[in-house]
Amino acid sequence: MDITRNSFFVRLAGLFLVAGIYAASTTMSASQSELPDPVDTWYEALKSADRETFDQIIAEAAMIELKYLDVIQTKDEFIESLDSWEDIADGVSIRTRLVSATAESATVEVCYRFPDNERLNIENFVFSDGLIRSSVQELKAETCDGL
Repeated sequence: MDITRNSFFVRLAGLFLVAGIYAASTTMSASQSELPDPVDTWYEALKSADRETFDQIIAEAAMIELKYLDVIQTKDEFIESLDSWEDIADGVSIRTRLVSATAESATVEVCYRFPDNERLNIENFVFSDGLIRSSVQELKAETCDGL
């Protein structure tokens, strides 16, 4: 009887483990997919430095501010800088968590995991009519602990 009882508890523990892993993976996927469309498209395009997509989703008068570099770029300057991004982004993993959103803005925590280091940014977007009007990126931490 003890073997059967132990077997039952082992199976039950295994079931809870599988359910927990599934719930965690569903939560992670859901948090990534909660991003407003233009912001979600931004991060998808960033993974492959997709210049055509950026050209379509960034408004002509948009400004992209990289506070940690003390740089403000126009749309064209940002798209041109994707050459440099491609050089450093080989093997990067990008994870996002929506902090807040309205119909016209979003704040996102973003973890950039490079092969040799990682960084956690807070990135604020303003958008309308499906176009990003501004993006302000600030370094929050040199690690992605908690994301």
